[in-house]
Amino acid sequence: MGTVDAHGNPQVRIINIMHVEPEKGEIYFVTARGKNFYRELQNGKEAAITALTRYQE
Repeated sequence: MGTVDAHGNPQVRIINIMHVEPEKGEIYFVTARGKNFYRELQNGKEAAITALTRYQE
């Protein structure tokens, strides 16, 4: 998942998706409140997601 830090620099990291609700278009993942990632999600207006799955539709 990609976010932007307080200086406007891109920050990209690997996350684990915990749960998916396809009917609602929702994904659930976990991060700690003390991490920069949490602050970037709370303060930012945009995020980018690239995903892989072992399942085919």
